[in-house]
Amino acid sequence: MLSHWRLQTRTLALLGGMAVVIVMSMVVVLAVRVRTITRNEAFDKSTEIARSMSAAFGEDLCESMAATKGLAKQLEVVMTGQATVDRASMAHSIQGILESNPFFYGVWFQAEPNRYDGRDAEYAGKEGFASDGCFMPYAQRLNGGIDLTMSTGTFADYAREDYYTIPMKAGKECLLDPYIEPDAGNAMMTSTCMPIFVGGQPVGVAGVDLVLKSFNDRVAQLKPYGDGYAFLVSHTGLIVAHPDAKLAGHPLKELEYSDATLAAIDAGQEVAETRHDPGTDKDIYVKFVPLRVGGVDTPWSFAVVVPMQSILAASTRLAWTMAIIGAFGLLALLAALWGILRSITRPLQGAIRQLDGCAGQMGCSSSEVSTAGQRLADDAGVQAAGLETISTSLGRITTMTAQTARSAGEANDLAGQARAEARKGSSSMDRMNEAMERIKTTSDQTGRIIKTIDEIAFQTNLLALNAAVEAARAGDAGKGFAVVAEEVRSLAGRSAEAARSTALLIEESRSNAAAGVTVSREVDAVLKQIAGRIDQVSTLMREVAAASSEQSQGIEKVNQGIVQLEGTTQDTAATAEESAAAAVMMAGQADMLRCIVGDLSRLVEGHEVP
Repeated sequence: MLSHWRLQTRTLALLGGMAVVIVMSMVVVLAVRVRTITRNEAFDKSTEIARSMSAAFGEDLCESMAATKGLAKQLEVVMTGQATVDRASMAHSIQGILESNPFFYGVWFQAEPNRYDGRDAEYAGKEGFASDGCFMPYAQRLNGGIDLTMSTGTFADYAREDYYTIPMKAGKECLLDPYIEPDAGNAMMTSTCMPIFVGGQPVGVAGVDLVLKSFNDRVAQLKPYGDGYAFLVSHTGLIVAHPDAKLAGHPLKELEYSDATLAAIDAGQEVAETRHDPGTDKDIYVKFVPLRVGGVDTPWSFAVVVPMQSILAASTRLAWTMAIIGAFGLLALLAALWGILRSITRPLQGAIRQLDGCAGQMGCSSSEVSTAGQRLADDAGVQAAGLETISTSLGRITTMTAQTARSAGEANDLAGQARAEARKGSSSMDRMNEAMERIKTTSDQTGRIIKTIDEIAFQTNLLALNAAVEAARAGDAGKGFAVVAEEVRSLAGRSAEAARSTALLIEESRSNAAAGVTVSREVDAVLKQIAGRIDQVSTLMREVAAASSEQSQGIEKVNQGIVQLEGTTQDTAATAEESAAAAVMMAGQADMLRCIVGDLSRLVEGHEVP
């Protein structure tokens, strides 16, 4: 199908198609690459945001843990006897810690019986103390103020609670999972706890309670990428703080997060998950970053949630920009390609038309040259036949001339016998007169043949001139034929020159023949008077013998000229045949040139030039 299209259209279609494929491939590859880079950068940025926010939230918990460790260290100093602090002073110290940290909800500690000051029995049953006298103070915020109370239950009643058993078992600082505190209006809380060591053994626990509502308020204000959000989850997968306050306290598993993500959170590792968010009905990217507090082995995780649409918005805009730029660039490339192809095919079209015209002219010229050559060959054949006739006639004339010379000699020898044979001589002279008449007639015919040869030479010269003109028109293709035409013209000139020479000889022969006729007539008259003019006859016979000899020589020269003219005519005929063959070859080359022009036209135009 493409072979019937123009070269310009075909090339534009092929190169344009390649350009479209290349540009589209580049745009797609760049778009995918930019999308991947943008996504990875967004993921990295989300990780940085998560780490930054995790560190910010961790500062509050670290501050709480630092206060807890400080309280545990202070109690350790008292319990080891390095310092003496009564119960009232320690209770006020705990209250002071709470007052200096507005973020704290409560500060407390709980030690094994008689571990604080060994006076549990002294305080047992007193108001404001546990029934077993164990010192367990608790400062908390209530009704806009700070309330300092002593636990009223026994140590055994509180020793089974998580805030005591977990740190004692771990033997190090702990961050408790969120829990609901009824005394705080069922608020969600957590506690930082630190064992109190005496002699390397834990004998109690100090702790700070935190209300997580402030965490929830702070998390709700976070908007990564404008339409994202963040939330806080414990290591067990319990949601600590979430923009949707209803989800606080619910397990993360309810939101259908994968088991691998929950396992990584429990192990305190960074993890990311791409999923569909049922709440926003969008594809989201969630990055979990551990929120570490001191040496706690159960760190919480801070999660940053970003819609994939927001992450890829910049890459989508860039992809469309690249597509538009590529489209405009492709249009500009096609326009430039069209202009270049047009500037190439226009000269080719002109060259095709010129070549087609030259091929037509060459075909016509070769046809004319072939016809002229064939005609020249035919004329040369006729001329050769005429020359052969002339040669035969000259042969007979030569024979007769030789015979005349011999007769003249014999007549000279037999002059003495002329009287006796006068009558016979008169009769012989009559026959001689007839022979001379025939010689004259033959000379006339030879003159006409020579005239024909001269005309043929003139026509050959004209044909050679025409052939040279046609060869000049054919240009380089006709140079060889021009040389042939020039040679033919030279041969025609030589034929004309030979014909003129022959004509002169024939004219002389005619003159001699006429003279012979006259002489024979005079001889005939003299023979009638032979008796008295034997001497004159003898003299005349000698003159006849000399004239016959000269005539024989002249005829011999004419014969030689005829032989040369015959050779020249044969050369002319051969040359004419060669010219005809060259013309046929030229016609074949013209046809081949037409085929080449047709192929070139089909290549450029998609069809042959009409």
